[in-house]
Amino acid sequence: MIILKLIFFQVTFWFRPIYLFLRKELHQEFKRPAAFLGVLLYLVCVTFIVSLSTKGNINPSVWSALFWILMMFVSFNVFNKNLSSDEQHKWYYYYQLVHPIQFILARIFFHAILLWILGLINFFLLSLWIKNPIISLEAFLLNIFLGGLGFASSLTLISSIAVHANHPALLMSVLGFPLIIPLLWALIKVSLLCIQGLTISELSKYWFFLFCINTISLLLSAIFFPLIWKE
Repeated sequence: MIILKLIFFQVTFWFRPIYLFLRKELHQEFKRPAAFLGVLLYLVCVTFIVSLSTKGNINPSVWSALFWILMMFVSFNVFNKNLSSDEQHKWYYYYQLVHPIQFILARIFFHAILLWILGLINFFLLSLWIKNPIISLEAFLLNIFLGGLGFASSLTLISSIAVHANHPALLMSVLGFPLIIPLLWALIKVSLLCIQGLTISELSKYWFFLFCINTISLLLSAIFFPLIWKE
């Protein structure tokens, strides 16, 4: 019993900096929400223009592709706002406070939360302007969850590398697009199956594939980010 309490205490102690840093990042993001509102305005404008040009009637497969292509560009917009020299200077301060793995996990969870919120807003806007073809809603919401985590885990490491470059936005695009193509393909495929009405249990092999992509991205971040951190 004492051993279990010690293990629980150690785990809690290790994850506490992640929670505190995540809370601080969320507080700062929504205290000055200009960047977030800019991405939100982008979503509103694009979905509204698509609805006007198509008169609200598009093929379900096109709806699925449009949703995830929008999410891809939204993800890059979210990460590009962190590619500044000020962001790099902050790292000298964070270096004294937390372990690099704690830092990268907190950043991944922070970006994942932003992408989950934007994913739900994107889904609401597309459903508002254009007829919603999704039949299996629970499976699609789980797909948004795994997709947001996948984008966050893949692009957080890339943005950490790009912030040290002379042209970080260009490097972010060059390195980021090839990495998220398999993830994007899987998300669109699952969305098409959600349109056909397949349940969560029937999509188990696709969930396993998405889970593997997210796990590999998290492991790569935990392995390589400490090397970037020392630079």
